[in-house]
Amino acid sequence: MKKIKLKGLLLILLLLTVLFLSFQSLTQTYIFNSSQAYSHVIDLSSPEYEGRKPSTEGNLKALAYAEKLLNDSGFETIRQSFSALVPFIEDKPVFELLDENGQIIKCYIHRKDYKEVLSGYAAGGSVNSKFIIDGKSVYDLKSKIFNDSIVIVNNDYNGKADQDLAYIKAKVKAILIPYSTESILKASGYPGYDKSSFLSKKDKIIKIYITYDVFTQLKSKCKQIEENLFVSENSKINLSLSLSFKNVKTENIIARLKNEKINTSTNDFAYLGFSAHIDHLGKDPDGSYFPGALDNASGVAFVLEMAKVLANYKDILTVNPLIILFNAEENGLCGSEYFVHSNFMNLLKLNLINFDMVASEEPVSYNLLFYQGNKSNHPAKEFALKIRSFGANNDFKFILDNLSSNTDHYPFNEAGYTAASLNQFPESFYHTYNDTVDKVSASGLDQLGKFMEKFILENYTVKKQSLYNIYFVIFILTISIGLHSKIK
Repeated sequence: MKKIKLKGLLLILLLLTVLFLSFQSLTQTYIFNSSQAYSHVIDLSSPEYEGRKPSTEGNLKALAYAEKLLNDSGFETIRQSFSALVPFIEDKPVFELLDENGQIIKCYIHRKDYKEVLSGYAAGGSVNSKFIIDGKSVYDLKSKIFNDSIVIVNNDYNGKADQDLAYIKAKVKAILIPYSTESILKASGYPGYDKSSFLSKKDKIIKIYITYDVFTQLKSKCKQIEENLFVSENSKINLSLSLSFKNVKTENIIARLKNEKINTSTNDFAYLGFSAHIDHLGKDPDGSYFPGALDNASGVAFVLEMAKVLANYKDILTVNPLIILFNAEENGLCGSEYFVHSNFMNLLKLNLINFDMVASEEPVSYNLLFYQGNKSNHPAKEFALKIRSFGANNDFKFILDNLSSNTDHYPFNEAGYTAASLNQFPESFYHTYNDTVDKVSASGLDQLGKFMEKFILENYTVKKQSLYNIYFVIFILTISIGLHSKIK
């Protein structure tokens, strides 16, 4: 009878061991709070933050909002100041079709019928003049009829600087470029490559995109004077665009854990960084603003909640956590470019994950972005493959893009450092007034949050719980062996 009881007790102990280990594997408790993250998206995309354009009151409020949350999570923050070239439209644009008496035939609507061009020699100004549809090559010698005119290009014009100059030399006052309706709806903050050099020159010209419907309407007001050349008849265009470009002071936020403990016994001790850009496109003179909920209140909200996760695991992390909120991303990756070249830290010790447009309500694939250029062994590639592999093993699929240069991983990769971006891109409302909070999914934030928390736990922590499990099993086995001996 005693042997039977001991055998029963032994079986119970073994069963308890199995149940304990199973329970440990099934009951991962996550710190990430998707409801809180979603509330940050609601806040940052609200009218109070006015589209978060660099240097504006809304952007400053967003920085203060994020900084307080980081401080409350146990991080100390540093403001990193830099300059960025940012476009502004001060007054409501005017684009009117006039009859021969100066009466308005049609008043066109900004961001519905037309929008500003920022690149090259583009500038603000006003003009009231005849218009010409130029179907000849840009490089054909322009006649005197082009003097003080508005030209609608229907030729080989593609926005290059030398083409702008060809029209400027012909004394053209404005260039109108037919464009798709979908693209007209989308704003931009990027002034174009090397815009500062153009601003230092005296040559300038108004440039706007118009829809093909507007092009058709304007063409109907023209008569053909020679092959591929049409001139307005009894009508003019009145155009006014108060576009300016300002070098503004703005700031990145960099956050490290308070009382950060750096392992000085090795030079290999690394940083794991989480970043997102906090800026967006601001608002238009009529008060309409760009909420930027998905782009990129979603990324900022996600990183702010991940800061709490990292702080919670600080005692078992094998890396130092680093949080960076970049500014002026929309204006040409200015904040991340400045950070990379600021000598703030040894970037060889940093692995950075950037979040730009995440948790889309619209079901679109996740892109895993990095730029390896012509370097087959770029360190960003190994890091991206590590994330993708972990995703594949956890039902989280990523599409790899190794030549991406359109978000904040790029300056790091271009300089040879390790960074990758997670991104979703539902194009229909991108950079429009319609990038509202309903475009972000709370459940999507939850899914991504749990995935990244698990990624941290399994790759960047001391496995204390695993050790506890081993100790427990050894304890149970010791008792079992003792009982087994008594049975014998």
